Amino acid sequence: MLLARKLKLKPQPSDEQLEKELKEFKERILPMFNHQLEDKLYFCGQVITGYDLQVFCEINSIRIFG
Repeated sequence: MLLARKLKLKPQPSDEQLEKELKEFKERILPMFNHQLEDKLYFCGQVITGYDLQVFCEINSIRIFG
């Protein structure tokens, strides 16, 4: 707790906040990703880019820690 204060970290989100964020991710963010991928192999076209890897890592982080 002292370390968190020293680093000026925000307090942990409540269960309600986590549920709200997960709901937004499922209902708004994932459909946006799906729309972006229409007719493409990757987000930026037919060749994988650093952005594609970043999106993959972000989605995996949410899946694992969310």
